[in-house]
Amino acid sequence: MNIIMIMIIKIIMITVIVMMITMMNIIMIMIIIIIIMIIIIMIMNITMVMIMMIIMIIVIIMVIMMIVIIIVIMMIIMIILIIIIFMMNIMIIMMIIMIMMATVMITMMNMMSIMMIIIKIVVIMMNIIIFMMIIMIMITMMIMIMIMIMNMMIILMMMAMVMM
Repeated sequence: MNIIMIMIIKIIMITVIVMMITMMNIIMIMIIIIIIMIIIIMIMNITMVMIMMIIMIIVIIMVIMMIVIIIVIMMIIMIILIIIIFMMNIMIIMMIIMIMMATVMITMMNMMSIMMIIIKIVVIMMNIIIFMMIIMIMITMMIMIMIMIMNMMIILMMMAMVMM
């Protein structure tokens, strides 16, 4: 019985370690995405950089919060599991381990979906910024044309004055 208990605890510990490693991988992927985004932003101008920095900070905070919450939930589940192990028989323990594995899988899937949503939001933001930049360029072009017309007018005025 004791040997079985030790084995079960070991299995649980391994699952936790695997979970932690997968979490780290997710964090790494997020960091890489953020670095790529920042590089893209650096190509754009400073105001855009400021806006995107704020967005990135919000995203990072959201991800960290998610990870912390999941880790806390997993720890609570672990504590509950250990209590149950010292109260019930082997079959129920096996069932609980299976359920825990399933919950881990589900949480991972949820994390992935959330990641996808964040990426989509960032892409939409990028598109909006590009559109804004195009509008800005159009406005600057209009101003340039206006200035050119003004210059032409002034030259004509000068010529008229000379003629007079």
